[in-house]
Amino acid sequence: MNNFKGISRTQVLIYAKFVDLTDIQYRHTPMKRIHIKDFVKGWLIGNFEPTLLKTEDIEVALQSYNAGEEEPQHYHKVGTEISLLISGSAMFNNDVLEAGEGVVIEPKRSNTFKAITDCKVLVIKYPSNTKDKYHGEFYD
Repeated sequence: MNNFKGISRTQVLIYAKFVDLTDIQYRHTPMKRIHIKDFVKGWLIGNFEPTLLKTEDIEVALQSYNAGEEEPQHYHKVGTEISLLISGSAMFNNDVLEAGEGVVIEPKRSNTFKAITDCKVLVIKYPSNTKDKYHGEFYD
């Protein structure tokens, strides 16, 4: 108690108890709950609304597809897109991928997608730019 000069033993004990209670209250405060349906097409992070984290650096989505669903051919002039199949199987261009496999799509490279089975895809794109998506094949 000698480290608390000018403060009574009672004040120190009250302070210590307050700090301890504050820590306990913080640890037991409910976490903020979220639901994927509250986001557009599974897009969770990026320079758009709604978002969990507004940033121009990166976009992150967890997208769900039913068997047979497709995404039209598209490319990004600036962004790099990483798609990782979390579950199911899907075709990226003409390559069939299974859960755990993915592709890195560099800027100016066209991509098509078709779900072979029901599947989930983790998509990471950087930088975040909602205007950097063009349909069709890239031509210089």
